[in-house]
Amino acid sequence: MRRALGVWVLMMGLCLVGGAGCDDNPPGEPTVDAGQGGNPDAGNPDAGNPDAGNPDAGNIGGDAGTALAHVRFVNAFLGLKDNPSDSEDAPWKPFKVNVYQGGTKLFSASVEAGDEAVTDYVEVPAGTSFRFEVRDTEAPASASPVAISEVLSLAENAHVTLVGVGFLHASGDDRFDKPRLLVLKDEEFAAADKDSVRLRFVTAGRAVTSDQTRRLAVDGQSPFVTLAPFSADSAQGASLPKSVQRLVVSAPPPDRYVPSQGGRLSFSLPSQALASAGSWFAILTGDDRRPLPDEGEAALLLIPAGKRDFLRLKRDPLLYFLHAVMPDVDGNDPVPLQVLNGDRKVAAEIYYGYDPTIGELPVTATGHSLKVTLDGDDGTVVLDAAPTGPLEAGRRYLVVMNGKQGQTGALAPRLTVIPEGFPADAMDARVRFVDVSMNAPAQGVDFGYFDVASDGSRGNTFTSVVQGAKYAAIAGPATGVPFNAPLSRDGSNNAFMYYGIRDAAAGPAKALKGGVVARPHLVVLLGDWNQGTVEMRALNLRNNWWVSLSAPGVFE
Repeated sequence: MRRALGVWVLMMGLCLVGGAGCDDNPPGEPTVDAGQGGNPDAGNPDAGNPDAGNPDAGNIGGDAGTALAHVRFVNAFLGLKDNPSDSEDAPWKPFKVNVYQGGTKLFSASVEAGDEAVTDYVEVPAGTSFRFEVRDTEAPASASPVAISEVLSLAENAHVTLVGVGFLHASGDDRFDKPRLLVLKDEEFAAADKDSVRLRFVTAGRAVTSDQTRRLAVDGQSPFVTLAPFSADSAQGASLPKSVQRLVVSAPPPDRYVPSQGGRLSFSLPSQALASAGSWFAILTGDDRRPLPDEGEAALLLIPAGKRDFLRLKRDPLLYFLHAVMPDVDGNDPVPLQVLNGDRKVAAEIYYGYDPTIGELPVTATGHSLKVTLDGDDGTVVLDAAPTGPLEAGRRYLVVMNGKQGQTGALAPRLTVIPEGFPADAMDARVRFVDVSMNAPAQGVDFGYFDVASDGSRGNTFTSVVQGAKYAAIAGPATGVPFNAPLSRDGSNNAFMYYGIRDAAAGPAKALKGGVVARPHLVVLLGDWNQGTVEMRALNLRNNWWVSLSAPGVFE
């Protein structure tokens, strides 16, 4: 009811200043279904359009014969509260803004970026010169507007999409990323034939220089449009097949997107998603550097021209490949690996025990089949037809390649796929644990820490945090287990911890000195239990690359 009431207030305000005639009663609540991440009505030309088949729908507050136009707003602004330095891991606290025409607020509720970034249309009198303003909802009334549009006149039944772009902390007219309001007229698209749609690209995602162009392409094809940051493609849009399944945004070197090794942003579309309208705005939003699984990550808004539906597509799943495959001959060095999906290389130059190498794959409900080979040698297969399981948009997965090269049975090479499931706002010390060390105890492995003696050396008390971790299986709840190990310090005052593992059935715990877990971490045990070469990698999930903390050596 809030939006309907806001529209009624708008029309009453316009009546008082000599605008369109008004009814005495507020309108009914409009029906809106804002799609997020999927379109259940794809393929229905009237999906998401409450006006379909009703010539009077959307005539809110005006007498019969009043000429009206339609305006909506998309909050694609960048910048978070209390984060003028643009830190990528700041808490998700987006600004809320209001849009005004003159002194009249167009939308009853404030609009913030993310899942609710696109408003419904509201009606304004046609044939009048307008200048729209965007204001910070929480700023004092005396504050200057965040952004002001050009002056424009609207024809009867015109549909206009206002898009707020730029960095809200930017100040000064000379800033290329200063906040601005793009005015996009829905009717300016060129006509699409029966098998195609028109797509108009808008770049609102993070950029740090004015020459960081963004290129949009259909997956596997050359880019069809290249744009400067915070700008829109030509009004007619580009022609694309309705059957498009994946869109890719790229940037020329060295301005590649992170953290994927491919340096792109890819977005999988639901089946026949573009069939529900003939013309679409495609608005790139968010921050590709953001390591937190929240609404601040890079996303693509698909908004049909003249309709009230929209899709917010999250980035395709990112896979963090960790090499833990032991060599075929004991004592040999492990060989670097690469990962293929069909004939497409997903990740390459993956070295044993190094920080993960990151690739991306399309969204799938059933899984992809991957092949692992020697790096640079597609024909020498280490692991074939390895299933990933389902992969969701916006998710990140640790993919551990473990086992022993050339082995069969229990020690054969395999993929262990672990979705990252820590809460988006978790910033404390917590862990999940997976043991991929060969010949690990059948009863499982306990993971934890030792106490610290008064002189800073390792104590004798082992505290188990995760118990009974089985081979190649994730242990601990998806939200993680608190890890409150005591700290010790070396002669240079560098802090460290004493980590511990033990056979879950019996036996003394083994220790390893390493860096400090102060954020959510995935802890991976790799090596050969029987050979005494068991090592640890603790991956910091609040770093975009999941860099592992320093823990040299083996458990003893």
